[in-house]
Amino acid sequence: MSGEKVILIPIDNRPVTYVFPQMVAAAAGVEPIVPARNLMGSLKAPTDLNLLSQWLNDALMKVKPKAIFVCLDSLLYGGLIPSRRSHDSLAEVIERTRAIASWKSLGDSKVQVYAQASIMRIPNYNDATEEPDYWDEHGQKLFQWSTLKHKNRLDNGRFDKELAEIEKAIPEQVRNDFFNRRQRNFQVNQQLVEMAKTGLIDYLVFSQDDTGEYGLNVLEKSELAARAGSFLGKTIAAYAGADEVLEALISRWLVKSESNRLPVLLHFSPERGKNIASNFEGQTIEKTMRTQCQAAGLTVVHDSSTDQAELAIIVHTGGEVQGDHVWLPGSTDLRSLDTEKIVGNTIKLLEQSKVPAILCDVAYSNGADPLLIKAVMSNRKLLDKVWAYAGWNTTGNTVGSALALGIARWFAHRRGYSSDKCFARAQFVRYADDWAYQTQVRPQLAGRAVQKQLQELMEPLLQQLKQNMGFDPGEISLRFPWERVFEVEIALEEIPVAKV
Repeated sequence: MSGEKVILIPIDNRPVTYVFPQMVAAAAGVEPIVPARNLMGSLKAPTDLNLLSQWLNDALMKVKPKAIFVCLDSLLYGGLIPSRRSHDSLAEVIERTRAIASWKSLGDSKVQVYAQASIMRIPNYNDATEEPDYWDEHGQKLFQWSTLKHKNRLDNGRFDKELAEIEKAIPEQVRNDFFNRRQRNFQVNQQLVEMAKTGLIDYLVFSQDDTGEYGLNVLEKSELAARAGSFLGKTIAAYAGADEVLEALISRWLVKSESNRLPVLLHFSPERGKNIASNFEGQTIEKTMRTQCQAAGLTVVHDSSTDQAELAIIVHTGGEVQGDHVWLPGSTDLRSLDTEKIVGNTIKLLEQSKVPAILCDVAYSNGADPLLIKAVMSNRKLLDKVWAYAGWNTTGNTVGSALALGIARWFAHRRGYSSDKCFARAQFVRYADDWAYQTQVRPQLAGRAVQKQLQELMEPLLQQLKQNMGFDPGEISLRFPWERVFEVEIALEEIPVAKV
């Protein structure tokens, strides 16, 4: 470890948001200071705002960190999911933002504040697991209503008739609750823009998940960008993502701390794959890639550039469409794509790369491309060339996590830190989650989070990973942290983190 300490305030207590960012920091040789896990919000309960705020104040005074990476939803609403459900007034939430002004005075005055705030999502399905209760019945109609309101604004009332019809299908009380909460969160985000402009926040990301091409969330993103003005792209960003943003913030700080510039090559496999519409993001895979690279502080160069690239980013796509390991009745079944030739092309790019590679596996949503994993795992020399891999949930989630781990390893090597074991641990978790669980085990669970079945199905795959990677992380425990099959926790032996 370098002795440098940073504070992490995650968006909730899931493994991908609470544990993995710590693993990224440790792989960089940096010591992460985090709240106890039971302080963070969960699926069913928000964090205790007073306790978390007090923890942060105490940590700032005691630790004097180099940087703070904070998901503001946790401190303002109690977590990501509570930000979509809470009934706190605008005045109450605005009052909580005032604490941000004290962070630099409580800690080292040079402490860097990197922050994330979410733009409230509008998922296009009837499922209230992570939304207000009425989403079970009215979710898709609210998505359509939101889309038409945006289109109507862009086209001078062209969709008045369609908008009136969909409004009749949604109870006024439901529409008002949804819209008023949106307005509250949007006004809070406007306040955060001003705090970033004045330097209270050194870098601010507005994250947007589960979005279409149109919607109130897309409109809000545009208005926040306009309010940011000349600060957009410098100290304020807004892009598709959510769960991986804390890692992106760490990435940006690492690049800025080391050289302020990290030139990378960017390859799409195949090249046409960059034009594929990215599931859940309302944009192309290329758009997501470039915004994620920018957020991480990377400079994309070309083979012919006089700049010597230090890393290569290889984006493995589905060729014509992005598959999805999760199929919902009524939707197109994209659980099995023919990627054999594309895998061959991706492997060729890896073999030809003269610098270490970051492998972003976005052929599918919600898991890895099994053919790609088979090819990489069968070639140890190739596996060692991959400095970071990810392939989970959305394109933004995958790319943000892969870039962060690759940048962390780059940073550690540049500084001469011995963090290879920390890197191997993080990479093991990604392969075990994104390939072993999401593509091999989860489909066999039939939606039932049964602990015994999880253990039995995962065990041979974990042994296979250990053998292929030539790495044994020690004791591994498995569980369903939110008692559902959507995510799994692959917990390794004690993670080297500090808690205050």
